[in-house]
Amino acid sequence: GDSIAAALAQAPAGTTRRLRLMAGGHGPLTLQSLKGGRLELTGEDGAVLGPTVVRGSDQIVFRNLAFRGEKGGATVPGLVLIDPSSRDILFERCSFATSDSVTGWSSRDWVDRPYPIGLFARGPQVSVKESRFFNLRNCLSVAGDGGVVQGCSFEAFGNDAIEFGANNLRIVSNRIRGGYHTQVDPLHAD
Repeated sequence: GDSIAAALAQAPAGTTRRLRLMAGGHGPLTLQSLKGGRLELTGEDGAVLGPTVVRGSDQIVFRNLAFRGEKGGATVPGLVLIDPSSRDILFERCSFATSDSVTGWSSRDWVDRPYPIGLFARGPQVSVKESRFFNLRNCLSVAGDGGVVQGCSFEAFGNDAIEFGANNLRIVSNRIRGGYHTQVDPLHAD
């Protein structure tokens, strides 16, 4: 995360800034007040970001990145959070999960270990394409107008695959399977 912020600080505003992340863990990331030019973060296979927050930013592309993390004591509602002041964000060929394996998880772990939401898209015009959500409690929440969710897969989740509450959304050609509800987190009416 810190090396990404340092590289961004050196790139001139108003241009397209492209960063390629090598395989391996890059830690948590906060992108704040990045406006006035496109930013593309593209990962090599195996590039992993921790919890990520985007605030007051626009024109960001996340491509071929894995987002991983357990909530621990975090108070942020999403593994990846796009706040309402951010717009025009694209996730393409990304994956979102608490961890790659849930072998040995108890019923309680499905509630306690994941962030409440894998990707919490509160800003307008957030697009999620050809991405995978798995081993999460709630996978995706789209709360900003003009969002697109297309060609994604949602599997092995403890509550909801997609929650939405905005206007002019396009949610098409997604695959949802393998919901995992337990007595600890019973079904609810939608």
